[in-house]
Amino acid sequence: MNFQNLKEILKGQHRSLIAELCPGGKLLGVEWNASNIHGGQGTSFSFNVDTGVWADFNPANRQSGSDLISLVATQNNISQLEAAKRLAVMVN
Repeated sequence: MNFQNLKEILKGQHRSLIAELCPGGKLLGVEWNASNIHGGQGTSFSFNVDTGVWADFNPANRQSGSDLISLVATQNNISQLEAAKRLAVMVN
C-alpha cells in the first residue's frame, strides 16, 4: 500500500470523512471539534481539515496524530496498515 498516495487522496476528502468518522461534531473554521475521537458534541477533540493533524485534549486520554490514517488506527485500536486499508475502501 502506498501511504503517500492514499494520504493525498484522503486530504481532498477530509471534511466529509471526518464527519462520518466523528459524528456529532462541528466544523469551526478549519477545525472539526467533537467530544472525543469517536465524535459527539464538545471541543476536547480537534481535527484540522486542511492538514489532517488531530488531537484529543482530554487530560485523562491525551492522544494525537498527523493524519486520518493514525486517527482511524487509534479509534479502532488497529495497525496503521489496517486503518489505511479501511480508508482506501471508504474513498473508492
